[in-house]
Amino acid sequence: MADLEFQDNNAIPGMADMAQTFLQVIKDRTDQSGIGLEFKPKERRGEIFLEARIQFGRVLSGLPIMIRVHSTPVGTLLNVGYAVTTEGQQPGLPLLSGLPVPSVIARGQQMDANWDDFKRSINLRPENQRQLQITIDSWVTAVYRPTINDLVSAAEAKSQPHGGQGFLGQS
Repeated sequence: MADLEFQDNNAIPGMADMAQTFLQVIKDRTDQSGIGLEFKPKERRGEIFLEARIQFGRVLSGLPIMIRVHSTPVGTLLNVGYAVTTEGQQPGLPLLSGLPVPSVIARGQQMDANWDDFKRSINLRPENQRQLQITIDSWVTAVYRPTINDLVSAAEAKSQPHGGQGFLGQS
């Protein structure tokens, strides 16, 4: 699924209780940044994460490119990160009467593969790769990295003998 090389992962000690807060802060800061990403909460197999779609062009666009942000408690650690992924189209079956079912399925899968190859080529155009790089770098610089830094600072303050403020004032 992931065929682009944009990702990050961090395990923050003592912050497992901040999973939902982290995702909300990422969403809020992204909305305020004006970068043009619209994160939506999603759930898959009991895990909640954020997902935003990057699309090139209006009429013919490439395969959907998604930024997924996760925040998963693991013991007392909070595992947070993001990945940029692409997803192929779901195979569809053309309605062709008179052909044996295996033939229809094979032709439908080949048509889907050809369409995915075409859409992938749109993503690989230099101008789209540049746009993708600018979008990801801008988001990481303005939103993601500062939020990670705040989370790490809160974890360090929390581990001090006299305690400290939690993540963005949370205790």
